[in-house]
Amino acid sequence: MEEEYLNSELCGILEQFAYVAMETYCEVQQEALSIEKERYEKMEENLEKLSKTYLFLEKKYKTTVEKLQNEGNDLRKIIEELKKDCDDLRLINAEHIANDQQMRGLQDEVECLKVQLLMQEEKHNEDIALLKQQHTDEIQRYKMLLQNAKLTHTSNEANKKRGRPKNSRKNKRDTSYFRWPELNIEKINDTDFEKEIVNKNIGTKKRKLFHEDKDTMVDIVQNLPDSIESISGKLESTLIDLEKLKKEKSKSIM
Repeated sequence: MEEEYLNSELCGILEQFAYVAMETYCEVQQEALSIEKERYEKMEENLEKLSKTYLFLEKKYKTTVEKLQNEGNDLRKIIEELKKDCDDLRLINAEHIANDQQMRGLQDEVECLKVQLLMQEEKHNEDIALLKQQHTDEIQRYKMLLQNAKLTHTSNEANKKRGRPKNSRKNKRDTSYFRWPELNIEKINDTDFEKEIVNKNIGTKKRKLFHEDKDTMVDIVQNLPDSIESISGKLESTLIDLEKLKKEKSKSIM
């Protein structure tokens, strides 16, 4: 009986112990479950935050990528335009170099033409002075010849009227040539000159040795070459070309 009583008490204790253990286990599991639930909720909250962050970053990334693509396209267009500008500038630079070379050539040509013009002008002035001197000497010579011819004719007429011998007339005519020894007077032959003198008794006309026309202006450079005019024309055309090149250069720089 005692053993049965002990066994029943032991079974009761064991059952209570098992109940307490099960209750404790349930409480522990409940706490673990609540902890896991809180953890899950936090993870779910974090996941939602991460999802929102991911969506925001994705949207921002797409916007940034689109912006960068647009900027890249704009930069490509700018690069193409800059390439075209560089090509245009290279062409303009080449034209400027050619224009500069042409301008230097034209300037050298202008300098040469100026030198030629100065030399031609100097020669022209010398020719004018020489022609003036020759013209003056020729006029003086013909004047003296006319004066001598008139004096000789007057002397011959006087000798004929007076009936003087030919020798005295010849001597007087010879002295008339050297009345002004400082002048360069050319002595002419009496026989040849008398053929050209007017003989009033015979009725022939006197041929004039020189006719001075004071009303008409004499152009002493009429027979000179037209090289000065041609050089002046070349110089003017060269200066016009230089002006055109300067204008084109200024326009291209602007």
